[in-house]
This record gives sequence, structure tokens and C-alpha cells, in this order.
Amino acid sequence: MNEVKTIAYVTAGMIRAFIPFLILTSISIVLYYGSGPVHEVRSTFIVGIISALVAGFSVIYSIDGWSLKKQSIIHFGFMLLTIFPCLIFSGWFEIKSLMDIAALLGIFLIWGITLWSIFYLIFGILIKR
Repeated sequence: MNEVKTIAYVTAGMIRAFIPFLILTSISIVLYYGSGPVHEVRSTFIVGIISALVAGFSVIYSIDGWSLKKQSIIHFGFMLLTIFPCLIFSGWFEIKSLMDIAALLGIFLIWGITLWSIFYLIFGILIKR
């Protein structure tokens, strides 16, 4: 992949990430200054981070010349390194031990496989028809 294409992919990823982050951060700010409950402000902001990461890294599936397997493995790695820590520190799950983190990892994997399968069905099979 040449430098121009790399820059184009990075730019596209940043644009895809910026839009949901801006929207959900704006909602968080409105909630904060509107005296919204702290947990709602925090959750909305974390959803903004997660949405931005997922949207930004979705550009991986646009890279020409990469197999679906390679795209999926790289995307999973990025999700594991970014989304999973967000879930751990979000406050949405009770984390008191390594077993709790292992259980959360299981939930993360089940949702990841389910969503990957749904999107594969939609974009890989149904839309190609």
C-alpha cells in the first residue's frame, strides 16, 4: 500500500470517528450542564468513544488487497486493545476480580462474533446480490 492510499484511509477513519464522537460528546456536555445524572453523562461520553473507535476502525474493511480474514483479525485486535478497556473502566460491569474481567471478555467475544456475523450476512451476502 502506498503512502497516498495510507493517508486516504487514515483520513477516512478519522472522519468516520469524529462524527459520532462530536455528536455524543455534545450530548454529554448538554447533559452535564443541564444537571444530568453523572452516570448518564459518563455513559454517553463512553458510548461516544466506543462509537468513534468502531466507526474509525471500520475503514479497515475498505482496504484493497486485504483478505476478509486479515481485515477481521486486525479489526478484532484494534477492538480488543481499545473497546475492551473502555468496557472495563466504563462502570457498566462489576469488576472485582480477574474472573469478572474474563466474564466480560466472554461477553465481548460473543457480541463481537454476533455483530461480525450479522454485518457479514448483510454486506457480504445480501448486498452483493
